[in-house]
Amino acid sequence: FYVRLLARIPVSVSVATFAVAFPFYGTINAVIGAITSPLVAFAFPAAAYSWLHRTKARQQACVRPPPKFMLKLLGGWQGIHALNIFIIVFFLVNGTGFGISYSVMQFIKDVQSFKPFPKCYQC
Repeated sequence: FYVRLLARIPVSVSVATFAVAFPFYGTINAVIGAITSPLVAFAFPAAAYSWLHRTKARQQACVRPPPKFMLKLLGGWQGIHALNIFIIVFFLVNGTGFGISYSVMQFIKDVQSFKPFPKCYQC
């Protein structure tokens, strides 16, 4: 018990100090979310699916293949891979790129308007 308590005290103090020093934590969280959310939700699954089914043997051994209409519509597995590449590029540019640029601009604006350890926050 005491070992865990002694290990948690420095972490708690550093988190509390960071929270008091930078009251615009929501903006920092927005930067992290802009980086991770589009990648984890859209780009990584599409990349993993294409990587997993990259060879003809793996495509034939697929437990749950794409629907027949999708294979016909996209022209087979090459079309599926092209759609996945489009999804990856689209969300890297639009989701991550624009999200990072906006949240970094907001972060810079917050840093310029608020100083570390403010006496009065948003007064």
